[in-house]
This record gives sequence, C-alpha cells and structure tokens, in this order.
Amino acid sequence: MAWARPAPILQPDFICHLHSGLTNEIVFTDVRHAATIPPTGGAFFKRHPMTKTLIIAEKPSVAADIANAIGNCTKTADGFERADVVISAAAGHLATVVAPGADKSGKSLETLPVIPEQFEVRPIDDPRALTRFKMLQRLMSRPDVTAVVNACDAGREGELIFRLIYEAAGCRKACKRMWLKSMTSDAIREAFANMAPAAEYDRLADAARCRS
Repeated sequence: MAWARPAPILQPDFICHLHSGLTNEIVFTDVRHAATIPPTGGAFFKRHPMTKTLIIAEKPSVAADIANAIGNCTKTADGFERADVVISAAAGHLATVVAPGADKSGKSLETLPVIPEQFEVRPIDDPRALTRFKMLQRLMSRPDVTAVVNACDAGREGELIFRLIYEAAGCRKACKRMWLKSMTSDAIREAFANMAPAAEYDRLADAARCRS
C-alpha cells in the first residue's frame, strides 16, 4: 500500500484581533512577520455600533409592561434597555400648542379672535413635566438611537401626546407606531412585531390637534 503524505496544515497569514479600547478597531496581525499591520496600511475595519430603537410609552407603568413582555431588558434611570431597544415614558402631556402673542392680546372683544400666522409647540411650563420632557429629548438625541416609536395609548389623545413631544424636541428621526390594542403580554409582543410607519396615523394626529 502506497503511503500518502498528509496534506499540510494551512496556517493563516493573518490573525484577527478585536481591540478592547475605545476605538473598536479590528486589527489583523501578519503572522509571517509577527508584526501588526498598522491602520495606515488599510488592513483594519471599524465595527459599526449597534443601533437602537427608542420606544416611548404614555406612562411609566406601560413602559414596564412593554419591557416585561419583550424580555431581556435591564432597568435604567430612564426606563429600560436592551441591546436593540430603549424604553421610556412620558407622564401624560409634556408639550402643548401655543399661540404666540396670545398672552398680550385677546383681552377684549375688539381684539378677538387671536389667530397667529403660525402656532408653536412648546414644553409645558411645569417643573416635573419639563424634567421628563428633557429626559425624552436627550434619549431621542442619542447617537445610537436611529428610530423612535410611539407606544402611547391607542387613540387620538395618545397620538397627540407623542406627536407634540416629538415636535417640541425637534426630533427628525424615523418614527413608527406601536398600536397597543390591550396590555396583555401577547398583545404587546404582537404590537412590537407589527409596528407601522407613523405616517399611517397622520390623519388621526391631525384630528387630535384640531381638538386641542
């Protein structure tokens, strides 16, 4: 029987190392020369950071229900968080529609009605409401948050609460609607899995604003 030479074990030319520093660089080491290829050689890649979706419920108890239903969430000072999701909450209305100049006019029948050229949306002038509004505004502006979800109550009022907060915060990130038909865990998971573009609820938002 002829003896067959075993196939040589192929050694990699490069070994991949993940730096644990703040740079998040993946660097390749050339094992042939036992030297790390410098970044200037182009033989490294940047890891893309994990992006997250911010879910805003109407009140903290609903945020807790959502976190429990979808699972794997850790309690934080702002609400709950896991690798792909941040969950926080308003506390009812945190922003409102105002008519600029209305506080200086409209004091008599002769100056009514007061119709500004454009209405404005501002945070409610209340210390507790303003603190919570600033928290949500800060979460919306996080670099790793790329989308915001309206998980406020299913209806006109819930739509208005979220839209005014979103507008007053100056947020322009992608927005979706999480329509909670009930607060059972199954219903929450179904709503989480079937989010719709917020634009599908624009007419509901318009109706809510007309009544405000």
